[in-house]
Amino acid sequence: MSPERNIASNAARIWVVDDDRAVRFVLAEALRDAGYRVQAFDSARSALDALASDAPPALVFTDVRMPGLDGLAFLDQLKALQPQLPVIVMSAYTDIASTAGAFRGGAYEFLSKPFDLDS
Repeated sequence: MSPERNIASNAARIWVVDDDRAVRFVLAEALRDAGYRVQAFDSARSALDALASDAPPALVFTDVRMPGLDGLAFLDQLKALQPQLPVIVMSAYTDIASTAGAFRGGAYEFLSKPFDLDS
């Protein structure tokens, strides 16, 4: 199944991984309002722990800069465990190295924060 079809399926599960509580809340609520089932995590480690005991989601959003395991290292680990899992990487600190690292690591998309939830 293509990532687009998997993500668009009814009540697809989406994970939001961001250490910023406000970003996590707003993105998760917007996705829920759009009809997705959302699970939010405050760290990459907690998301990896959930992946060890639960089925993978249809899509993951992750921040780049987080304490502990950062978003690019998280992306590497996710892709090692679930190579087909689409991951959208987000960052308020957009630089060439982060963007290139995200795509090199297999990111499906890179979003610069803040982003417009209505588009």
